[in-house]
Amino acid sequence: FTPVRARGLAALAAALPAAKLRRLSLEDGCFGLPGLGALAAALRATRTLTDLVLSANNIDDAAAALLAAGLRDNDSIEVLDLSSNRIADKGAASLAEALAGHAALRRLDLHCNAVTGLGAVALAAALEGSRSLAELDLEANAVGDQGALALANALAANDVVTHLNLRWNMVSEAGLAALDAVLTAPESPRGRQVDTRKNFPGQWRSAAVVLDC
Repeated sequence: FTPVRARGLAALAAALPAAKLRRLSLEDGCFGLPGLGALAAALRATRTLTDLVLSANNIDDAAAALLAAGLRDNDSIEVLDLSSNRIADKGAASLAEALAGHAALRRLDLHCNAVTGLGAVALAAALEGSRSLAELDLEANAVGDQGALALANALAANDVVTHLNLRWNMVSEAGLAALDAVLTAPESPRGRQVDTRKNFPGQWRSAAVVLDC
């Protein structure tokens, strides 16, 4: 296995608009900000790419902001996998801004990142007005009750989201109760799933669970 580096990604990005690819998977790469900047620019021009996988690429908030800038001018991406990176609250907020104006994105995977309550609040605000995003994966972050409550309010105002993954997120009884209330409300969309397993209510005040992502 040879990881893609900045120069290789730049060359790939330059060819992307004309390549008519539908899926691009670049896991475990080493391309940094220059490569991601080239990819973000290519996203503005591509009209066929629907699935983009960038998991385990050491993407931080600055890199997430570059990608978000590219997404704002893109109308084809439906699935974006940014799992197992280093995206924290500022990066989540950048992605939330892009999500708010994106009409095609239906799945966003941010599991195993560093998003806390502040980042989840930003994502929740974007979720309220989104008419495309159906699946949001935030497993193994640290959104806590602040994030859970904001996401519960977003779900109450949104009938498009069908799957929300909040496993391993330091959510206590208050956050879980708010999510359960929305999920069991009569107006909740049929078949909606909110996964809140592995949150261990009552334990967060005394112990921390460390996950190896």
